[in-house]
Amino acid sequence: MSDELRPHQRLTRAPSPLIQEAYGAPHIAADTTRFSYHLAAHRAHTVMLVERTIVSRQDGAAILRALTDLELAGVESIPSRPDLNLAAADRALRASSQALEQ
Repeated sequence: MSDELRPHQRLTRAPSPLIQEAYGAPHIAADTTRFSYHLAAHRAHTVMLVERTIVSRQDGAAILRALTDLELAGVESIPSRPDLNLAAADRALRASSQALEQ
């Protein structure tokens, strides 16, 4: 695979420590004060996806439970990542996927 990044592809490796220090840490620090707003946006998006039948009610309920669990755990429970909003979404989706597998 080429090192050239394409917009439609996810990164295959973590950002360098320099990028994390220069961009990630300050960005996350600023985002932590808006954590509840990020979760509200994820909840609204989930409800809209269920209402439009893009996501099943069962999957939507699992995502909403995962978001509630994330809110109860607090922003400190998310490991440092360059984008807190995406990190929260990723964690909620992983948790909901695990709940659905049980």
